[in-house]
Amino acid sequence: MGDLLNLVNNLRAGDMNFTEFIGGLGQWFNDIGVGGKVTSVTNASWFPFVALAVGALFIFYGKKWLGLIQFASCGGMGFVLGLVLNPMLVDTLSVLEGKAWITGSLCALILAVLNKLIFGLLFFGGPALLVFLICYFGAIIPFDIPTMGNLPVCIGIAAGTSLLMFLLRRDVARIVTAVLGGFIINFGVKKLYDYTASIPEYAMMVDLGVVALLAVMGFVYQYRRRRRYY
Repeated sequence: MGDLLNLVNNLRAGDMNFTEFIGGLGQWFNDIGVGGKVTSVTNASWFPFVALAVGALFIFYGKKWLGLIQFASCGGMGFVLGLVLNPMLVDTLSVLEGKAWITGSLCALILAVLNKLIFGLLFFGGPALLVFLICYFGAIIPFDIPTMGNLPVCIGIAAGTSLLMFLLRRDVARIVTAVLGGFIINFGVKKLYDYTASIPEYAMMVDLGVVALLAVMGFVYQYRRRRRYY
């Protein structure tokens, strides 16, 4: 936990930029063993087939089954969070030693019950926060912009982003689920057969092209079926 607090303090003090913070956060997850657990799951023989099924659900029925997706996603995030928290809780609750599944299951249950609140915050607050970080700190982008350091303007732009997300929430939900489905299917397919292995210099471009094609197909399919949803 100390390393995580150091990352946050360094970001607040300006000793690292937002991109470096994300990289440090990923390294922290690896250091506490989460990366290894995720890798063991994604390398399992059954994982590609599950990824294909879940990806297809996201692409073609993401908006229709959004409630189920929210519930399952929050449960999964909660379980991973429980695995992360278990080593930290063992010092005070020795009974949890070697029983990460208990903290994982408990956190999964809590986050699954709160799935609508969590997704509401992520859906409307996430883009607004990202836009604020870009406008105020210049996060992610490699150049300065006029709004950097102007707090009222950045708050206004972030609020406008949140309002726009609310007004376009149905179409945004279709786009987001279709894009996520495209990434999941592409990842699952490459676990079965890495079709970009022979062209590593174009791998990212091909991956993005495949994801974009799947996402467009999914969005068009969901949009054409929208009258059945409402």
